[in-house]
Amino acid sequence: MKDMIATIASYPALMDFGLVAMGLLAGAGALTAWQRLHAWREQRQSEWDPY
Repeated sequence: MKDMIATIASYPALMDFGLVAMGLLAGAGALTAWQRLHAWREQRQSEWDPY
């Protein structure tokens, strides 16, 4: 584990790539959660409002 951290720390580009990858994953997760929440809210509203 320490070897891996030392290797990544010695290559700043790898660290940047890791940060970008984590950012993309977090963004995709947030987007998915937002879409699911929105769909759930729409479904709830259509249950309450028949028109």
